[in-house]
Amino acid sequence: MPRRYTKAPQRLPVKSKPQQKLTEKHAENQPIRTTRSRSRSVSQTPTFDSGNQQSFVERNEKRRRSRSETRPNSRLLKDIMMLQTTTRLLIPKLSFGRVIREVLLEQFRSDMRVTAECLNCLQEAAEIYLVQLMEDSYRCTLHRDRLTLMPKDMQLAIYLRERWER
Repeated sequence: MPRRYTKAPQRLPVKSKPQQKLTEKHAENQPIRTTRSRSRSVSQTPTFDSGNQQSFVERNEKRRRSRSETRPNSRLLKDIMMLQTTTRLLIPKLSFGRVIREVLLEQFRSDMRVTAECLNCLQEAAEIYLVQLMEDSYRCTLHRDRLTLMPKDMQLAIYLRERWER
């Protein structure tokens, strides 16, 4: 049976509502329409036409700046929180193994082999020691009413540890 091609039904034009001009008084209660451009950035423009548009943009930029200025270290704090919750080793195993082999060569003047378990134990102990040293030296920094960790704080922490062991 041959196909019959028929015209697609025509759509009737939809009557649009008349646009109301908004005054500044009404614009405060109306939501702001956002439009997307090709670069996927959202530009916000108020739906009313007045000379107040530039001040709106300036206010919006001030808001953006103030948010970034209040949390300049937010990424750093997230990294610190993430590292405090993990139990994995922080120093890469291969790098630590190279350092251990280098120290063994300097001390014993011969090529020595180290088992994987021994390297793992040494790395755990070294990381625990370094983390505790950093904590103690940062306490020294806070005691001096500073926020920046300096070499003299680490030297003081090592000195106090040595004095405490005697």
